[in-house]
Amino acid sequence: RKTVPIIKDPVLSYYLNDLGYKLVSNSTAKQHHFDFFIIDSEDINAFAGPAGHVGVNAGTILLAKSEDEFAGVLAHEISHVS
Repeated sequence: RKTVPIIKDPVLSYYLNDLGYKLVSNSTAKQHHFDFFIIDSEDINAFAGPAGHVGVNAGTILLAKSEDEFAGVLAHEISHVS
């Protein structure tokens, strides 16, 4: 996180964390703490670290055709942690 530009917009952060934790509540990763954040990049990419850090590039959000499609990306990253 120290080497990439992070978007610190409170509304976007709230949205991402709210959606992320809704997905976590339906997964086997309930016992993990997650840290969802948005990277200021137009590229399509997302990643998860073993400590529950989930980064999503802004381009992934902007180019998703629906919230369901974006939720699928988040669910995939959450599954890496669980």
